[in-house]
Formats: sequence, C-alpha cells, structure tokens
Amino acid sequence: MSEICARCNKSVFAAENPVKIVGLVFHGACFKCKVCGIKLTVKTAESAEGDVYCATHKPVPTPNQVIDTTMQTAMEAPDANKNDLNFQKSSADHKYGEGAVAVDGALNSQKPPTTVNNVNNMEVRHNGTNVFTSS
Repeated sequence: MSEICARCNKSVFAAENPVKIVGLVFHGACFKCKVCGIKLTVKTAESAEGDVYCATHKPVPTPNQVIDTTMQTAMEAPDANKNDLNFQKSSADHKYGEGAVAVDGALNSQKPPTTVNNVNNMEVRHNGTNVFTSS
C-alpha cells in the first residue's frame, strides 16, 4: 500500500524516492516550502504546524494573553515587597477626585533612620565586622 503525499494528497510509491520528515511523506517534487515554494532538502527543511517551511518562513509562535490557572495563582499570591498595604479613600480636594483610593505601600513607607548603630548592624550582616570602618 502506498503512502499519501502531505503536499498534493496523491499516492507516493517507493519507486518515486519519497522524502520522509517528522512523520510526513512528500514526493521529491513536492518537498518545497509551503510559503515560497523553494525546493528543500532534509537539512534545510524546518517543520512546524504539521508542514515544512524554509528557515525564513517557519512560523514563530506568538505569545498570547491567556492566563492559565498557574499564572493566575501566582499573580494573586502576596508579594513580600508590597506587604502592609493601606487603602484610604481620598477627600474632595484630591487630584483624582473624592472617593479615589490611595495606596500606601512598603515602597512609600518611612524607612528606619540611618544611624551608626544601624550601619554597624548592616556591616555585621554583610561583612561580619562589629564596628563601622570607613575606607
């Protein structure tokens, strides 16, 4: 029994020297790029979407905007950098109008003052020294 050519859908017989690549069978004359029709070899053929292409015309998968459940779960997970968010409704004199929600997060919160003791604690954590040293 003969196989069917993936390009012309006609029978391919063994005497016709069929080209077989990634489960597809082609006549020698039908083994061309789907887009531009350039003759391919097994080395130059690129397979994608159930067909063969030259390197120039091989389709590139484009990103889509479908959010799967794993991505949705990751997006809803609490972020360590944005903890302790404070939501407050604004007053009438706010630039976005009355009732706008203002968010005050860790990035805008007050930082501990930089004192010699805090600098010494940072050096102990990073360098293992107990006293501030200037270079």
